[in-house]
Amino acid sequence: MKNKVLVFLIIFFGLLSFGINVHASDNNLYQEIKKRKSIVVGTSADYPPFEFTKQVNGKTKYFGSDIQLAQKIADQLKVKLIIKNMDFSSLLVGLETHKIDIVIAGMNPDPTRLQTVDFSNNYFTAKESLVIRSNDNKIINSYKDLNNRVIGVQTGSVQEKLASNFLPNTKVIKLASVTDLILSLQTKKVDALSLSGGVGQAYAKSVKGLTAINANYPIDSQNESDNNGFSVAIPKNEELLLTKINQIIKAIGKKGYQNFLNKAGKELQNKSYSSKSVAKNKDSSMWNYRSYFIKGLKITLFISFIGVILGFILGSLFGWMSISHLSIFRLIARTYIEIIRGTPLMVQMLFAYFGIGTLFNLSSIISGIIAISVNSAAYVAEIIRGGINSVDTGQKEASLSMGLNSKQAMRYIIFPQAIKNIWPSLGNEFITLIKESSIVSMIGVPDLIYQLKNVQANTYRGIAPIVVVFFIYLTINFLLGSLLRFIEKKFK
Repeated sequence: MKNKVLVFLIIFFGLLSFGINVHASDNNLYQEIKKRKSIVVGTSADYPPFEFTKQVNGKTKYFGSDIQLAQKIADQLKVKLIIKNMDFSSLLVGLETHKIDIVIAGMNPDPTRLQTVDFSNNYFTAKESLVIRSNDNKIINSYKDLNNRVIGVQTGSVQEKLASNFLPNTKVIKLASVTDLILSLQTKKVDALSLSGGVGQAYAKSVKGLTAINANYPIDSQNESDNNGFSVAIPKNEELLLTKINQIIKAIGKKGYQNFLNKAGKELQNKSYSSKSVAKNKDSSMWNYRSYFIKGLKITLFISFIGVILGFILGSLFGWMSISHLSIFRLIARTYIEIIRGTPLMVQMLFAYFGIGTLFNLSSIISGIIAISVNSAAYVAEIIRGGINSVDTGQKEASLSMGLNSKQAMRYIIFPQAIKNIWPSLGNEFITLIKESSIVSMIGVPDLIYQLKNVQANTYRGIAPIVVVFFIYLTINFLLGSLLRFIEKKFK
């Protein structure tokens, strides 16, 4: 029976995924965009001067040449622009599942990507660069000097393929965020970073102790062919939208995009549009970016609070089902627990957002809450089951002999003792849930980790934002731990 249920669940999730793809291919995206009067553009805003964030009057705003291009496309289509900031490696998944309409993120249309999405004509081509520590500029002059060294690249980027093709004897470190790569270079985890020319120059100018040089990869690997320049990614078979975007790119031209880049370069250095607290101090003090951390803390606490409540409710339900006298309830509970405990939280979150979230149009925050709650519930269920089973069977027998029925015995005698026994484990689960909630930043939820990356991208400081978030999490969990220990003493 258990095997049949597992087979059924596998088939169900497979059909669900199939249904998502079929549904997406039936839409005329251009008409849909015009009908709702908005276009959702996916980007990864840690890639200055192409896309980056700044704080304007307490709110996060997006800047950069790609953002200007996105705004131009929205203006020409006469719709509202909505920017969706995600990890670079998640952008094409978001495009395929229609969480976003198009991707503008300095993306190259390599053959692998062309199998799943379409690309517009090239709107910009930059020479590849290497970012190195300034004191290494005498020993590293091109990609040829990186043999037997360690190089950092962004996951899923064209630089990852270039490193693989031209540096076979080099160890390649792949990270999702460019700010994480910069930190790896500063802390000597890598010897160089392979980045697009504009990005490499932007970071080298802003980060003390770093220098950008030409990578000098073979000329045919960085010419202005369609497979090497930046292009707009569009879902497959959306010919009308593709035609419209190509017309807009042609009208802008290379010169027009260069003007976008020039403006983005000025925006990188300009703090006049930032909030007053940021504008006052140019030393990038973490105190000046407190609004980022406060906003992230609010989101983290909100997600954790809802996750704790829903996780406890669902966990209690499945905990009761796992000790039920009805075999079907026990089977459902055990199957649920095994599936959730047997798969990583990250996979569950991605499935909730890109899978279920596509069918029901769930936001990234709602998808994150669902994934965290469902994951926590499986562990809470096991804690509750173990707590109930830890109460001596003689307690139930004594209760029944006193005239209580089974429900009354569970409610008044067994469960109160079980709660006392399992409270430390439940407390640990609640604390763990707060820490694990940080994973939602991957799908664009502006929690503490998301804001940490924003601050890193704005200040070009790697360690300081991490220290701030470290102490924020430590303070939250210390206070929660103290509260849980106080309640535990009351139980005793």
